[in-house]
Amino acid sequence: MRASMACILENLPCGVIALDAVGDVRLANPEARRLIELNADTIAALRRIEASLGERELTVGDRRLAIACAMRDGFAIFLIREVARTAYVLANELHNPLASLDLFAGLIADSVEEHPETRQWVDHIQSGLRHVSSTVANTLHFQNPPNPRLDSTNLTRLLRETVEFLRPVARQKRMKIELTLDSGAVSIAAEPLMLQQAFFNLALNAFRSMTPGGALRITAARDAEQVRVAFADSGCGIALENLNRVFEPGFSGSAAPGLGLPVARKIVELHGGAIAVTSTTGQGSRFTVSLPMIEAAVIENTGANAE
Repeated sequence: MRASMACILENLPCGVIALDAVGDVRLANPEARRLIELNADTIAALRRIEASLGERELTVGDRRLAIACAMRDGFAIFLIREVARTAYVLANELHNPLASLDLFAGLIADSVEEHPETRQWVDHIQSGLRHVSSTVANTLHFQNPPNPRLDSTNLTRLLRETVEFLRPVARQKRMKIELTLDSGAVSIAAEPLMLQQAFFNLALNAFRSMTPGGALRITAARDAEQVRVAFADSGCGIALENLNRVFEPGFSGSAAPGLGLPVARKIVELHGGAIAVTSTTGQGSRFTVSLPMIEAAVIENTGANAE
């Protein structure tokens, strides 16, 4: 019986730790040792959870852990699971169904283009789907960042496609998107869908900061070595003391924390670029993505506005 219990504990998908009355570790299975380092600081944190019992979340390094504590025969028994890991599995399961739903919503949108009222309903569906899809994609990128396969990419076309993808969201929120491109587009080394996710995150961040009637201005300009894509909103701005924190996972100056900005920065960095932010409280913010060019070839002369 003892051998069977030991085998079960060894193979449990969650961590199990038992502390005795003085705080000594009497049992810790392999998953617990993978999730948490059993040093003085973490044991002290476990003892604090023990004092209140129930379940609490604890951040250990780059992991968010959900820890439940119960008392049995004088021992504090802790069950530990990784919150982010659960979210990653769930996001992975949702990814493909959401893509299919968005595809069919697009087909419906094309079929009702001449019916404004129905078109408005479809905008709500597409906007909701694209918000959820973005959250799922951000979770997957944050937990398991892929290595981009960089190919020569027409940045002008990519930005236009991004604006088209954003149209239902902007219409549903009653906001405008203005796209202004330099006199000549350039080729950059990118994985288009990954970079589009970064652009989409920056746009959604702008929408969240604005009220109906607001405008997001997306501009692209280049110099001898790089292209700069700016996302400027007319929103509430960011407090000066928070400017250095906007890329922290989960940080938000509002009531809607998320992963959008950290994931955007990570994707841009994987493309050899950087993001800078400036902001004025009450007037809006400007996020500027700088990306290296692989050639200065003019692809097409363009300047466009989208609403």
